[in-house]
Amino acid sequence: MSNQFLSSIEACRSCAAACDALLAGAGTDMPAGLRPLLSDCADTCRMTAQFLLTNSGPAEAACRPCADICGSTASQCEGVQEASFQLCAQAARQCAEECERVAHGWLGRKNEDPTGGPYAG
Repeated sequence: MSNQFLSSIEACRSCAAACDALLAGAGTDMPAGLRPLLSDCADTCRMTAQFLLTNSGPAEAACRPCADICGSTASQCEGVQEASFQLCAQAARQCAEECERVAHGWLGRKNEDPTGGPYAG
C-alpha cells in the first residue's frame, strides 16, 4: 500500500485499539469522565484512519480533532499510574503527534528539522 499517511493511519488504529482495550478491561475505579473520553477517542481515531486510508478529502481537516481528543486522552490517562492506562496514554500521545503533523502540514519533515513542529527533536 502506498499511502503518505501510513504512519498516521497506524497510530490512529493503535490508539483506537488501546482505548477499546482499556474500556473493556478497566473496572469501575476509572476516573470520572474518562470512560466517555476513551470511547470518543476510539471512535474518532477509527474515523480518521478510514478518512486517511481513502484519502477522500483534506487530511488536515480530519486530523485536527483527532489530535485534540488524543492529546486530551493521553493527558487523562497519564494521571493514572496503572500500566494499562500508561499504555493507552502512550498510544494516544503517539496518535496526537502524528495527527498534529498532518493537521499542520508537517508530514514528511524529519523530527530533527527545526521547523518540524511542536514535537520536533
